[in-house]
Formats: sequence, C-alpha cells, structure tokens
Amino acid sequence: MPERPVPVQWQVATDEGFRRVVREGHTLARPQYGHSVHVELHGTRIADLADTRLWRTNTRASYGPLEHMSRHTIRLDRIRPHWADMVRVAGSLTTGSVRAYDLIRMLSADGRTTGLGEAFARYGRIFKTLHLLQFLHDGGYAA
Repeated sequence: MPERPVPVQWQVATDEGFRRVVREGHTLARPQYGHSVHVELHGTRIADLADTRLWRTNTRASYGPLEHMSRHTIRLDRIRPHWADMVRVAGSLTTGSVRAYDLIRMLSADGRTTGLGEAFARYGRIFKTLHLLQFLHDGGYAA
C-alpha cells in the first residue's frame, strides 16, 4: 500500500450478496492506521438484522428471543493455538512494524485462509456478536 491516505468506498448490507445495501459512504484509509477503516453505524433498524448471525461459545446458553439468530458456534479450540501469534500481530500493527497489506498476505496462502487467518476470523465473530448484543440491549436499534 502507498504511504499516503487511500480513498475507500464502503457498504453495509443485510445479505452476503450485497443485494440489500442499508448503509454506504466514503472515507480515507490512512497509513498510520495500517490502511484500515472503522465505520460507526447508528440508526439501523432491528429488521435490518434478519440475516445477521450471532455466535456463541456455549451451545447450552439461551439467547431468548434472539435464539434464531444465535445458532452458530465459535470453536475456541481453533483460536487458542494461535493466540500468541495473534497478540504478536496486534502488537506489530500497533507499533507499525508490519503493514496491514503485508498482514493480509500472511493470512492466506494459495488462495486459502491460513490457521492464523481463521483464528482472527473466529475471534472477530465474538466481538461482532458482543457489539450487536450491546446495541440491542442499549436500544441502539429502532423497532
């Protein structure tokens, strides 16, 4: 990636094929942040979450009215073996000793996601779920 800000167009959709885009915009991906972007969404309706997956680590836990959205399980045993590497990657990104572009290349090989890449994806699902549950709890979504 160039050592300058790069324009990025972003979209959020309620389906994987991006046929139902609910939010979109433009921003700059800056080199000091590893050319990553963070978008804050407000005002999304609960109806927009119909295709959203919530992930759980305990299959016996009950999510009450959100049970239908939380059928998917995160296997922590697939994250733990990569934890030390994940912490090193986070530190390297924070200190700028590795670029986000180089990291993306490390997380896949021959078009397939590596074990470390899969561990990051699983870990990200935990925080996505926590974020959505917090928004739902705080009333951030309108009915």
